[in-house]
Amino acid sequence: MSWSKAPYGITICVLIIMALFFVWLRVEQVRYGYMIFKAYEQYLDLQRTHKKLILQWNYLTIPSRLEEIAERELGMRPPQPDEIVFLGIPEKLLETDDEGVPPPREDTEGLHHDR
Repeated sequence: MSWSKAPYGITICVLIIMALFFVWLRVEQVRYGYMIFKAYEQYLDLQRTHKKLILQWNYLTIPSRLEEIAERELGMRPPQPDEIVFLGIPEKLLETDDEGVPPPREDTEGLHHDR
């Protein structure tokens, strides 16, 4: 090969490398496009599942349904008046200052903020 043809050879090599780079770039672009599409489909599927689970949760926690299950399956019933026990509230919890605000609890002394 003579020195006069060397620039043509270098130019052809650079063009081949550029063409290969362009092909690789397009392949990666398509691959990432498929990955994004698949992730988006998964996102939509998770959204649908979440909505179904919310509906199911709302159905399962209906108070009337829970009451029916408690009575039918667990044999529970509303308490009779003589079965109700009222727990007393300690006087210390009922104390308030002049503004009607209860004093800070002892276990939070260091966390109490001034008003």
